[in-house]
Amino acid sequence: TRNPGALISVALALEYFRYLDYDFRRLRVPPLFFISLPLIGFFGVQAYLEYQLGIPMAGVASQQNFFRAPGWPWMAVWKDLVGFFTYLHYDLITFINLLVIFLTTFLILRFHRIIRPSYGIFMMGLILMNLIYYVRIPPHTTGTARYILTAFPFFQLLALCLERGKPMRFARPMIGTYVYTCFLFSFLFGLKSFLG
Repeated sequence: TRNPGALISVALALEYFRYLDYDFRRLRVPPLFFISLPLIGFFGVQAYLEYQLGIPMAGVASQQNFFRAPGWPWMAVWKDLVGFFTYLHYDLITFINLLVIFLTTFLILRFHRIIRPSYGIFMMGLILMNLIYYVRIPPHTTGTARYILTAFPFFQLLALCLERGKPMRFARPMIGTYVYTCFLFSFLFGLKSFLG
């Protein structure tokens, strides 16, 4: 019912088309219906909010109250990089968000022949979803790590890093860092620190 619902539908559609070997003559209505459920859920909630509040796409429109507005995806990253390195808004959260954006993009490019295309598109879609409708006040990349770190393809990308002949001595620090980061973001979300 939230913004990533559309991305989930796209990923499921890609998986279904791949299953059919891209033979669109074999398309069937029941799978297409189930694939569209996340999209139906998202638009259903938006229709309900419009009925209750009288505002079209109220869930999306409400983001302006959290200082979000559309823009080029690289602007949020650029502003946070400049702010981070000039100490305008130097903090751990900005560092983690930027690290997750660059790490995820690097891992998708690095393992693009191994991971399923739907997973890569889903992960890049999550990043772009946050960066295209970014926060206009620092930190501009707020929320990106929160979405990425809980997406299962991210776990697969981390597993590929450990599987590729890397010594297992990196496994514990990597897992520990990941658990700490998830704990930190859950704690901060509980404090409402992502609400502007």
